[in-house]
Amino acid sequence: MTQPAPTPQDHAAWELLEAKRREDEARSHRLNCEAKLIELVGLKDEGSQTAKTDFFKITTIAALIRSLTPTGLGLIAREGAEIMDAVIRMKPEISVSGLKTLARDNPAAYGRILPAIVTKPAKPAVKVELLQEAA
Repeated sequence: MTQPAPTPQDHAAWELLEAKRREDEARSHRLNCEAKLIELVGLKDEGSQTAKTDFFKITTIAALIRSLTPTGLGLIAREGAEIMDAVIRMKPEISVSGLKTLARDNPAAYGRILPAIVTKPAKPAVKVELLQEAA
């Protein structure tokens, strides 16, 4: 039984898988290089640390990500408006699922609020899964 001939789509999909594999290898190598530099230069708990050689200025940067616990907003709010305003930044964000539900359930309200929302296309994504190895 003869193997089917790869199509142009097969070739393009294979090239994408190979590019992703090389990208993963390059990323892994970069992370290893960064780890070695962190070991050599050091790393503060938070902030930056710099080392200079005759050839390079190397800066390691550490950051801490802070987020609220489920009860955190209420706990901070009890301290009063001054502390609340100093510590909490409210950032409006569109709930896409809520927006789609509104469009379906209340098209009139959806139409009224639509001018307040900017919609832009995101970068397209491509997913490739290898089904079988070519012979």
